[in-house]
Amino acid sequence: MTESPPSTDDLERCERLLTAWLDQQLTDNPAVVATERDPERDTRRWLLRVEGEEKKVFTIWFELRQRSLHAETYLAPAPLEPPERAQEYLLRSMSRFRALSAWIGLESAFYLGTDTLVEDVSEERLDRVLGSIYEATEALFVPLMRLGYGDRFKP
Repeated sequence: MTESPPSTDDLERCERLLTAWLDQQLTDNPAVVATERDPERDTRRWLLRVEGEEKKVFTIWFELRQRSLHAETYLAPAPLEPPERAQEYLLRSMSRFRALSAWIGLESAFYLGTDTLVEDVSEERLDRVLGSIYEATEALFVPLMRLGYGDRFKP
């Protein structure tokens, strides 16, 4: 028997906490350059745009689902070189980022993300999610691009 999903009140609390946290990140975090609710969907989905050093700009999407808050980012496009080397590198590297998952998504691109149960969402957890995705993106982007694009990639 599974636990019942969070109540409407729980989801609304999570949404309020997330939107306040996003506003605070925009004000206080110099790496965060934009936040907004996704205007194109009838879902609880927001973006947080980040300026990095290795990957100049990337977006972290937050989506409040029935039982969890999902966060993900597009890490790198599909490799043009034989993909096995980049895929192996990504899988082996993920042992350093245990709080995150990596997957091959649309158009064979690489993604990173995580899920947090609604009842576990807090400012501290959101800070860890942002920090983990930022750290992994900065560490993995350039090596993946070099493996996937060879001399065509110019950092």
